[in-house]
Amino acid sequence: MSWLRPAFCRRAWCSRRANVWAYLTIPPVLGPSVIEILLLESLAIEGELMRSGADGEWPDAPMIMRGDEGLELASIGFRATLRSLYRTTNLID
Repeated sequence: MSWLRPAFCRRAWCSRRANVWAYLTIPPVLGPSVIEILLLESLAIEGELMRSGADGEWPDAPMIMRGDEGLELASIGFRATLRSLYRTTNLID
């Protein structure tokens, strides 16, 4: 998982979406190398999930998740609520 701090992004002109498209261009060596990409917001309980299809193609837009929605990263057998990923932040009441 990759956390991008807004202050860093302003200084380094980075865009997390630009990073995602860079990950998508990594050529597979022995089969698919990147199957799922999860981006987590640092200022809100929100995430964007990109998952490649069976044909290896990526969707045009990510799946947006917020709050207590469930999250599954099938490629690594991980399930949790999005909120649980933020349990050690100041975003949880």
